[in-house]
Amino acid sequence: MAKGPDGAARAKEMRYKVNLGQQPMHLDVGLSSTETVETVFELTPEGQMRLQLQGTNPGQARPNSLNEQATVFKKVSEATALPADTQVIGY
Repeated sequence: MAKGPDGAARAKEMRYKVNLGQQPMHLDVGLSSTETVETVFELTPEGQMRLQLQGTNPGQARPNSLNEQATVFKKVSEATALPADTQVIGY
């Protein structure tokens, strides 16, 4: 989710596939019906997700490991639905 230039909340619909049997775990993110980014992630003891975003693009090989530039995501809400006024941009 992000705020648009007009301040309205926007979310981009994407598809994803997770393979927990690999180390680090694999994540495939479908940006569109023809573009997929293959990357890796881990869950930290603090309950955060470290995701390798740098150096990943559609059509490139999956990284073998996370590096020091991996992006850390923190859980900020227990909500499982988007706010009612969010504009969803299609897949």
